[in-house]
Amino acid sequence: MSRIRDIANLFSANTDAATDAEVAAAIATHNTAANGHVGRGTTANRPASPTNGDLYFDTTLGRLINYNGSAWVQVAPVPSAPTNVTATAGSNSDATISFTASTTGFPLSYTVTSSPGNVTASGASSPITITGLTAGTTYTFTVTATNANGTSVASSASNSVTPPAAITADILVIGGGGGGAGPFVGGGGGAGTISYGSAISLNSGVTHTITIGAGGNGGGDSSNGTVGNNSIFGSLVTANGGGRAGTGNYAGGAGTAGAVGGSGGGGGGTQGGATASAGGSFSNSSFSGFTNYGNSGGTGGRNGDSTSGGGGGGAGAPGAAGTSSNSAPVTGAAGGNGLNTWSSWATATSSGSSGYYAGGGAAGQYSNIGGNGSAGTGGLGGGGNGGVRGGGAVNSTSGAANTGSGGGGGASNDGGTYGSSGGSGIILIRVNGSYTASATTGSPTRYESGGYTYYKYTASGSITV
Repeated sequence: MSRIRDIANLFSANTDAATDAEVAAAIATHNTAANGHVGRGTTANRPASPTNGDLYFDTTLGRLINYNGSAWVQVAPVPSAPTNVTATAGSNSDATISFTASTTGFPLSYTVTSSPGNVTASGASSPITITGLTAGTTYTFTVTATNANGTSVASSASNSVTPPAAITADILVIGGGGGGAGPFVGGGGGAGTISYGSAISLNSGVTHTITIGAGGNGGGDSSNGTVGNNSIFGSLVTANGGGRAGTGNYAGGAGTAGAVGGSGGGGGGTQGGATASAGGSFSNSSFSGFTNYGNSGGTGGRNGDSTSGGGGGGAGAPGAAGTSSNSAPVTGAAGGNGLNTWSSWATATSSGSSGYYAGGGAAGQYSNIGGNGSAGTGGLGGGGNGGVRGGGAVNSTSGAANTGSGGGGGASNDGGTYGSSGGSGIILIRVNGSYTASATTGSPTRYESGGYTYYKYTASGSITV
């Protein structure tokens, strides 16, 4: 084609510019990679060796991209600022920020910044949770959007929020009491552990699961009781259930030892065993900020026509050892006393005997000489009384509900009684001043007394601080 070609001739009816050899060659030269035009295709089919400035329409992304010498980047402006920024306070150290995404620029990420403090958090989309805030401080938040070409201006500030401060609480957790053993002469059940924590910090907005341990079952004919169930306050502390009692042996063999527990169960009594049946010991795991209270159960009596099992341990004292006699009826071994340190917490409901919690169950007593003898007395704090077998039967009794006390042991099955169940546990929370939890389940009793607010749980549930 001549450089001074007649325009009219080029576009005449006799000439097709689209197929003209020189025109086609010019178009082909313009579309070469050397001129930065490398076509379109999927992300996987991008040119393997691009040149700085090359353009490519990525059909996978649906966007035009260019090679900047080190990477393919989107051909787009800096994003517009996000809008409609809204903040919601979380626990005592975080907040959640919601916003409407940028309308231009295809952002790759968003960044939230607090005021005051310039605490930041990033994410790919709304909402974004920002942590590391200070409880009790009032904050607003802005959001920026970023793509490969830069960062937007900051959004307008959000509404103000104040992360709530943590509360400080005293917490009392008591496991369920152990069950008393069945006849011949069963030991008394051990009390559940008392676990007490003073000035425990609880983060606002956090829900703690409350588990109230049931008392262990009393033993039937010549059978042990069962261990009480644990009471649990979230992940902070577990108070062990009381140890179950051991049963006795009428035929002269050894009785059964009491089991380890929050307080140990009493050992069973025997008429002629060579070795006394041991009481169970106190055992509870260590939890930060909490102190545990419990004691061992008493040893069962042996070698007598009148014999008692061992009393169950209480939170404040061990269970009494069982005794035996061939000359006069003995008195059943008493359960160890509980503790009344927290008696002032009992405004809403009774805590057993005189404000005590976690008394041990008394042992069963058998007499084949001169009368009945006397029933063993449960430890202060709701411990169950022991049964009696003699000229007239006296039934054992269960530990008081929601005291964590042990159940009483049974006497002989020949006109006697079986073992009784332990009392269920309890959890109490005390906060200085007037306080209302964010939410509760399990129908706790809330009351105020002596400048404190109390939540008393006698059934499982939860509390959201």
